[in-house]
Amino acid sequence: MTDELLGERGRALEEEFFKRQNAELLAAMRAKLESERARKELAKTAGLTDEQVLARLLDAGVTQVTLTAMAMVPLVAVAWADGHLEEAERHQVLRYAHTLDIGEEATSLLTGWLVAEPEPVLFDTWIEYVRNLLPRLDQPARDELKAATCKRAAAVAEAAAGEPYGVGRQVSHEEKQVLQRIEAAFEG
Repeated sequence: MTDELLGERGRALEEEFFKRQNAELLAAMRAKLESERARKELAKTAGLTDEQVLARLLDAGVTQVTLTAMAMVPLVAVAWADGHLEEAERHQVLRYAHTLDIGEEATSLLTGWLVAEPEPVLFDTWIEYVRNLLPRLDQPARDELKAATCKRAAAVAEAAAGEPYGVGRQVSHEEKQVLQRIEAAFEG
């Protein structure tokens, strides 16, 4: 083998080495950027600022879309609890959706749930999801998720009391039952 041929092969080997190394670095950078994007989206959707809680949610496989559904389903269940949806309840659910910036597709799905009452299996699936998610989270993450969910659900239940003909209206028995089921889902 001539020195020239050996030199060419050496350069080819170097190029291949750096090409692979660069590809691995590029893949790692992309993964890190994607992870950071997912963390930011999750933080925005959940309204969470605790980095450790966010990391645990991401490690548990919770995404922005998952959390959006998780955030909206109990609100919809409360709104429909007594068999009909008051305009103030609809407004409250949509207000939370806007606050969470759930996106076009999720808003379309949510709008459908606010037009026609979803099947009870949706809420049952939400409860099952929460019960399966909780063991993957530490106590502070569980507490924060429970507090945010219960607070929003209670606000939906109380929303109709502010309507012109809802003055003095109390949270209905059915709404209280749904609120209790939401709270119980977080108890395991």
